[in-house]
Amino acid sequence: MKPPGWTFQSMSDVSSRISKETGEPLYVQIQNIILDEIRSGTLSPGSPIYSEHELAARLDVSRLTVRRAYGEMVNKGLLYSIHGKGTYVSADAANSTGAQSPSDRRRLGTTLAVVFPEISQFFGPILHSIEDEAKAKGMQIQLIFNSSLRSENDAIDRVLATESTGGLIITPYRRSTQRSYSKYMDVYRSGIPTVMVGKPPFHLHFDSVYCDDVVATFDLVSELRTRGHERVAWLMDSSGDAEAIAERKEGYLRALAEGSASGTATLIDTVTPAWEGNLVELMGKPDRPTAIASDNDMSAARALNLLLANGFRVPEEVSIVGFDNYELCETLSVPLSSMSQPRAEMGRRAFELLREQIGREESQRRTGVHHIVLVPTLVERNSTRSIP
Repeated sequence: MKPPGWTFQSMSDVSSRISKETGEPLYVQIQNIILDEIRSGTLSPGSPIYSEHELAARLDVSRLTVRRAYGEMVNKGLLYSIHGKGTYVSADAANSTGAQSPSDRRRLGTTLAVVFPEISQFFGPILHSIEDEAKAKGMQIQLIFNSSLRSENDAIDRVLATESTGGLIITPYRRSTQRSYSKYMDVYRSGIPTVMVGKPPFHLHFDSVYCDDVVATFDLVSELRTRGHERVAWLMDSSGDAEAIAERKEGYLRALAEGSASGTATLIDTVTPAWEGNLVELMGKPDRPTAIASDNDMSAARALNLLLANGFRVPEEVSIVGFDNYELCETLSVPLSSMSQPRAEMGRRAFELLREQIGREESQRRTGVHHIVLVPTLVERNSTRSIP
């Protein structure tokens, strides 16, 4: 069965385009056949091509010859392979061959690809909001997960290989600092309207919707200090989203350094095995913190339960604040105050940006990028108080 896009109607049609008598290497002739199909627009970015085994049989050449032809084109960025699935035309192929640009040739479909690391309390409301907006516009959702670097690369390959994709909303995988962003550049060159939920990685020019974690944490700690909490400890979980952890920590340190009465930083990492004992010991000192702010609700909840179990009163002796405002906050014996990110609004605004891109010509999409920065707000419950 021939892959979609290829015009060869029979084995003789394929074999008529290659000759063993010209002296030109067979693998070069195979490459020229593929390049001709790309130049003509028959093969577009994301189009599958024959497997090595099938093309070798059709051309009556060795599989090693086909493998060499494909391998060199992969190395040049003209093709890419997905393990166990096949070989496809890359987004760079048209530019390299002088063919019509992929974005000019692409007909935007009605499927919206959404690539998220997971469906959690954070991403769930965002996805539901996107689904509601897409349904109202007659678009279908294709949900793909990028819970690892490998799965993210596979997810992007799937998006590029699906001609019905009319747009992409993606949250970049951010749990590793060692990575290549070449797949994102393939998306950019493909012309698929794309919006990122979360701050785009440095130097990637995509429309985006995100909350500024540095500013949000700065505002939170500054508010605590305004309410009389000069000694604020910072509780963190270094095993999570590396970028969010770093930015929230930065906001904490900036808030402590602000103004004439700068505070002393106290950092507690819940990944450290002895953190619970260290926190209880810290709270027994005369200069103990009067407030604990955390970069996530789970760590804040663990600290709250730990201190209550050890006889400390919340918020009379110590105020505790989380970050994300998950449903967990309302279920604790002392309901937890937390910074709330407008997740449903993030989904709605991301879809709006995408629809604006879809409605513009390709040349207009490349004139600039749009970043919507939303502001988290503090939802106060019983775990915090002001110091007179």
